[in-house]
Amino acid sequence: MIRKDKHYFADGSFKTQIRVTEGYRVPGCKNPKQRTIKSFGYLEDQPDQEAFLQMVRKFDKEYKANKKIIVEKRQSEKPFYESEDSISYNFGYRYLEAIYNELELDKFFGNIEYHGEHSLNSILKYLTIQRILSPDSKRATFQNQNLYGMNDKLKLPEIYRSLTYFDEHSVEIQKHLNEIVKKKIGRNTDEVFYDVTNYYFTKDFEDEDIYEEVIPMLDDPKKIREQKIVEIEEEDGKHQYRPIPGLAKKGVSKEHQLTPIVQMGLFMDDRGLPINMQLFPGNTSDSLTLLPLMGKIKESYNLNRIVVVADKGMNSSKNINKIIENGDGYVFSQIVRGKKGKRYHDRLFDDELYTVINEDYKYQLFTETYKVKKEDGSTETRERKVLLYYNGKEARRTKRKRDDKVKKALKSLENAAYTIDHSKDKYCRLIHSVKETGEIAEQTEAVIDEEKIREEEKYDGYFCIITSEMDWDEKKIREVYHGLWRIEETFRITKSDLEARPIYVRTKEHIGGHFLICFIALLMVRILQDKMNYKLSAERIARAFNMCGCSMPDKGVVAVQRVNGNLEFEKKKSKNGKEYNTLRTNNQDEVVNDFISIISHYSSEPVVSSFTSKKVFDSYLNSIKLKLK
Repeated sequence: MIRKDKHYFADGSFKTQIRVTEGYRVPGCKNPKQRTIKSFGYLEDQPDQEAFLQMVRKFDKEYKANKKIIVEKRQSEKPFYESEDSISYNFGYRYLEAIYNELELDKFFGNIEYHGEHSLNSILKYLTIQRILSPDSKRATFQNQNLYGMNDKLKLPEIYRSLTYFDEHSVEIQKHLNEIVKKKIGRNTDEVFYDVTNYYFTKDFEDEDIYEEVIPMLDDPKKIREQKIVEIEEEDGKHQYRPIPGLAKKGVSKEHQLTPIVQMGLFMDDRGLPINMQLFPGNTSDSLTLLPLMGKIKESYNLNRIVVVADKGMNSSKNINKIIENGDGYVFSQIVRGKKGKRYHDRLFDDELYTVINEDYKYQLFTETYKVKKEDGSTETRERKVLLYYNGKEARRTKRKRDDKVKKALKSLENAAYTIDHSKDKYCRLIHSVKETGEIAEQTEAVIDEEKIREEEKYDGYFCIITSEMDWDEKKIREVYHGLWRIEETFRITKSDLEARPIYVRTKEHIGGHFLICFIALLMVRILQDKMNYKLSAERIARAFNMCGCSMPDKGVVAVQRVNGNLEFEKKKSKNGKEYNTLRTNNQDEVVNDFISIISHYSSEPVVSSFTSKKVFDSYLNSIKLKLK
């Protein structure tokens, strides 16, 4: 505060001393005291008194905003774990909240009728942010309510109840998010990437199927067969029932789990931002997930022609034919080994057909005609482009991986530890005859399958991509197809960083709500990564925000803390040119550097000091806003 004290002199004159002061308390003293922060001299000695006072007022205002709060040590009989003053809260979540708020989900939920102590938006915001910062089960997330300023205590039944609402409105929420992304960030849907993965449950048994009656009844035998409709003759006549399969089903797990799984199909744009997701029963084949989801996304999002980019798991005649009939396009990888790739083998190993770029890369691009059998029984001839190419780096990588498995297989044979349950054992074969005489042996013997190894080696480094886009060249085809790495990385984020699995919830509605939360969390992380040119991983982003801690040791005072840190490594090259990691010589903290890099993409006031007033701290947090464009 500004103090004006008059000082009288012996001749009866006086001058006004101008000071900036602040109040403070001494432990044990009842009345507050004052101390001088800065003395500016006498007002009457200033040539321009008004300008002088403006300067003093500016100093006072800036000091109040940036002053260091001194917290006096207080004696407490309570141990630290019982004192509320020592509780640490996370305030880094406010940077994620700024992204969440840009998605305008509060407006969406404003049109949803819901009666509860907390709004659906506040519950979804809490669960989504915690999914990024501290992913866990819904029960553990409920227990971990440690976000600064988010003081509304949620109730566990309310959280589970909200999951049903999230699932019920999942399609509309995803459409809403797509419109927001298009408006605020920008989105190209001419080429979309698709893939499917699965997530495992903690339970042992599959979900049972349920049946709903078909009204009105269907007459078309084809539709009855496709929808697996069951007809039952009852007392009042014939009835039809359509099976609705449960989500948790045992299928081909990508993580080799024996528990039930659920499939998730995901569409993503060329910037790595997710567009749409849908769940399928765990026993659904990967290739059967594309068309249902593709039809829904085109209809719901009013998309015109799109080009679907996917790996060989989606490459089936049915998918290709339907895509072309719908007026869309595709870029799929194609198997070059075995029967499916046999039609390309003559060209694959003909060196004269290749355009050689360097010793590690060559390619050939040609047009292929193929016949399609239509629904009316007639055939149609269509064209597509085929890109065959060789990548030396991938060839060497494949050979190293196979050599490692062969070494393990040899070791297993030496130790008589041969089993058929390990990947290395595919390079072993059983022989049932005595080598010298050809007689049938009484016992089988396992040996290395040299013929299989030689057959595999022929295809090392060779790849094939097929596309409907006849005007694309080799560079465009490879550039578009290789964008799939982002969707593969996206799945790794959902599984590792967001811990979407194992799945603890049980009902179909709760499962759907759980995955919607994961989808929104993924979108938020990807938006920030896109702003940062994918400089940081999802793990490092979460780690930087988890570094931001604070406590309230005194009324109106906030102690801002750095919760954790990691020494930073840097890459260097040895004398022989090989890269290696070593600690930075100045022992920089990687988490701090990541945080500084992240907040450069936000519009906010300067970062507050270690001790500050609650008013200044809250003002800083409220100023946080992501620079979208």
